[in-house]
Amino acid sequence: MMHRSGRWGSRRQQQGIGLWGWMSILAVFGFVIYTFTISFPKYMEYFDVRSVMEWAASQPELVKAPPAEIRSRIQRRIDTGYVKVVSSKMIKVRRKKTGGRELHVDWEVREPFMGNVDVVWKFEVTTDLRGTPPS
Repeated sequence: MMHRSGRWGSRRQQQGIGLWGWMSILAVFGFVIYTFTISFPKYMEYFDVRSVMEWAASQPELVKAPPAEIRSRIQRRIDTGYVKVVSSKMIKVRRKKTGGRELHVDWEVREPFMGNVDVVWKFEVTTDLRGTPPS
Protein backbone atom coordinates (compact mmCIF):
# COMPACT_ATOMS: atom_id res chain seq x y z
CA MET A 1 0.00 0.00 0.00
CA MET A 2 1.32 3.42 -0.91
CA HIS A 3 1.12 6.31 1.60
CA ARG A 4 0.17 9.85 0.86
CA SER A 5 3.90 10.68 1.06
CA GLY A 6 4.57 8.38 -1.86
CA ARG A 7 6.44 5.76 0.21
CA TRP A 8 5.67 2.08 0.49
CA GLY A 9 5.30 0.38 3.84
CA SER A 10 3.33 0.45 7.03
CA ARG A 11 1.38 3.46 8.20
CA ARG A 12 2.94 3.06 11.63
CA GLN A 13 5.77 5.52 12.31
CA GLN A 14 9.01 4.52 13.97
CA GLN A 15 8.69 4.90 17.74
CA GLY A 16 12.37 4.77 18.78
CA ILE A 17 14.74 2.09 19.95
CA GLY A 18 13.20 -1.32 20.54
CA LEU A 19 13.89 -4.17 22.93
CA TRP A 20 16.62 -5.70 20.77
CA GLY A 21 18.29 -2.34 20.37
CA TRP A 22 18.40 -1.84 24.15
CA MET A 23 19.69 -5.36 24.68
CA SER A 24 22.47 -4.76 22.16
CA ILE A 25 23.47 -1.49 23.81
CA LEU A 26 23.49 -3.09 27.27
CA ALA A 27 25.53 -6.07 26.01
CA VAL A 28 28.21 -3.79 24.53
CA PHE A 29 28.23 -1.61 27.65
CA GLY A 30 28.50 -4.69 29.89
CA PHE A 31 31.39 -6.07 27.81
CA VAL A 32 33.29 -2.77 28.09
CA ILE A 33 32.72 -2.58 31.87
CA TYR A 34 33.79 -6.21 32.36
CA THR A 35 36.96 -5.68 30.31
CA PHE A 36 37.79 -2.53 32.27
CA THR A 37 37.28 -4.20 35.66
CA ILE A 38 39.72 -7.01 34.90
CA SER A 39 42.28 -4.74 33.19
CA PHE A 40 42.37 -1.86 35.68
CA PRO A 41 44.22 -3.72 38.50
CA LYS A 42 46.86 -4.97 36.05
CA TYR A 43 47.63 -1.46 34.85
CA MET A 44 47.68 -0.08 38.40
CA GLU A 45 50.25 -2.73 39.29
CA TYR A 46 52.29 -1.75 36.23
CA PHE A 47 52.28 1.90 37.32
CA ASP A 48 53.33 0.86 40.85
CA VAL A 49 56.27 -1.17 39.48
CA ARG A 50 57.25 1.69 37.20
CA SER A 51 57.25 4.17 40.10
CA VAL A 52 59.38 1.83 42.25
CA MET A 53 61.87 1.45 39.39
CA GLU A 54 61.99 5.23 38.89
CA TRP A 55 62.53 5.69 42.62
CA ALA A 56 65.42 3.18 42.60
CA ALA A 57 66.98 4.82 39.55
CA SER A 58 66.99 8.20 41.27
CA GLN A 59 68.81 7.00 44.41
CA PRO A 60 72.46 8.14 44.30
CA GLU A 61 73.66 5.37 46.62
CA LEU A 62 72.30 2.68 44.26
CA VAL A 63 74.28 3.82 41.22
CA LYS A 64 77.42 1.94 42.32
CA ALA A 65 75.70 -0.60 44.62
CA PRO A 66 75.90 -4.33 43.91
CA PRO A 67 72.84 -5.87 42.23
CA ALA A 68 71.86 -7.76 45.42
CA GLU A 69 71.63 -4.47 47.35
CA ILE A 70 69.58 -2.84 44.59
CA ARG A 71 67.15 -5.78 44.52
CA SER A 72 66.88 -5.75 48.31
CA ARG A 73 65.95 -2.06 48.39
CA ILE A 74 63.48 -2.52 45.55
CA GLN A 75 61.90 -5.53 47.28
CA ARG A 76 61.24 -3.45 50.41
CA ARG A 77 59.38 -0.90 48.28
CA ILE A 78 57.46 -3.61 46.44
CA ASP A 79 56.44 -5.23 49.73
CA THR A 80 54.84 -2.01 50.96
CA GLY A 81 52.79 -1.61 47.78
CA TYR A 82 50.13 -3.73 46.17
CA VAL A 83 52.49 -5.44 43.73
CA LYS A 84 51.88 -9.19 43.60
CA VAL A 85 53.28 -10.48 40.33
CA VAL A 86 56.72 -8.84 40.30
CA SER A 87 59.46 -9.70 42.76
CA SER A 88 62.95 -8.32 43.05
CA LYS A 89 64.33 -11.60 41.64
CA MET A 90 62.76 -10.71 38.30
CA ILE A 91 64.60 -7.37 38.09
CA LYS A 92 67.78 -7.42 36.04
CA VAL A 93 70.63 -4.97 36.61
CA ARG A 94 72.34 -4.68 33.22
CA ARG A 95 75.39 -2.83 32.01
CA LYS A 96 74.77 -0.49 29.10
CA LYS A 97 77.07 -0.35 26.08
CA THR A 98 77.36 3.42 26.49
CA GLY A 99 78.42 3.07 30.13
CA GLY A 100 76.41 3.00 33.29
CA ARG A 101 73.73 0.52 34.26
CA GLU A 102 70.01 0.09 33.86
CA LEU A 103 67.20 -1.71 35.63
CA HIS A 104 64.95 -3.93 33.55
CA VAL A 105 61.91 -6.06 34.34
CA ASP A 106 59.31 -7.65 32.13
CA TRP A 107 56.39 -9.84 33.04
CA GLU A 108 53.25 -11.34 31.64
CA VAL A 109 49.83 -11.74 33.27
CA ARG A 110 47.34 -14.28 31.92
CA GLU A 111 43.77 -14.34 33.19
CA PRO A 112 40.63 -16.15 32.07
CA PHE A 113 38.26 -13.82 30.24
CA MET A 114 35.20 -15.74 29.05
CA GLY A 115 34.87 -19.47 28.75
CA ASN A 116 38.10 -20.84 27.31
CA VAL A 117 39.35 -17.40 26.20
CA ASP A 118 42.24 -15.86 28.16
CA VAL A 119 43.53 -12.31 28.12
CA VAL A 120 47.29 -11.73 28.24
CA TRP A 121 48.92 -8.50 29.35
CA LYS A 122 52.65 -7.99 28.69
CA PHE A 123 54.53 -5.33 30.59
CA GLU A 124 58.10 -4.09 30.45
CA VAL A 125 59.89 -1.38 32.41
CA THR A 126 63.46 -0.22 31.78
CA THR A 127 65.12 2.72 33.48
CA ASP A 128 68.68 4.03 33.74
CA LEU A 129 70.44 4.07 37.10
CA ARG A 130 71.28 7.75 37.10
CA GLY A 131 71.26 8.72 40.77
CA THR A 132 69.32 11.94 40.19
CA PRO A 133 65.59 12.58 40.35
CA PRO A 134 63.86 12.65 36.95
CA SER A 135 63.46 16.15 35.53
